[in-house]
Amino acid sequence: VELDEILVTHGCQQSLDLLRRTLISSGETVVCENPTYTGLWNVFESPGVRLIGVPVATEGLDLDALQALLEQTRVKLIFCSPNFQNPTGHTMPLAARKRLLELALRFQVPIVEDDVYGALRYRGRQVPPLKALDTAGLVIYLNSFSKVGFPGLRVGWIVASRRVIARLRWAK
Repeated sequence: VELDEILVTHGCQQSLDLLRRTLISSGETVVCENPTYTGLWNVFESPGVRLIGVPVATEGLDLDALQALLEQTRVKLIFCSPNFQNPTGHTMPLAARKRLLELALRFQVPIVEDDVYGALRYRGRQVPPLKALDTAGLVIYLNSFSKVGFPGLRVGWIVASRRVIARLRWAK
């Protein structure tokens, strides 16, 4: 990652707000996990934005349901937490991550990867973040220090393409 592909934020909540204000317009559809972090619903529940939940299974986001949705609906963004999904705690295996990236590429839909819980692994092998597997530049990666070391310190960051970061920086 180059410096101009990173934007420091006041935590992931600000990151989500910047993404909504910068990348989502009225009438567009956003997909997220269901159940999901309630703060995501709070940020994206705005007039004209259609937020659709896709079920979470033991291996993370139900990719068959996501594919069916993508075949029927024009989706602007996909939000997911592949590591220790909140609230289920499920972690998406490597094969599922690769399939999710293939779907994003096929339908040309960016993925917002919320990885705030990724460093909380106590056992098992670490699975690479979607961003590390992304060869098409479709993943927007969110992280924060607040869950792993400094709950009161609201410092987060976004890693994305230069074009996306430039838009987010302008909005911030």
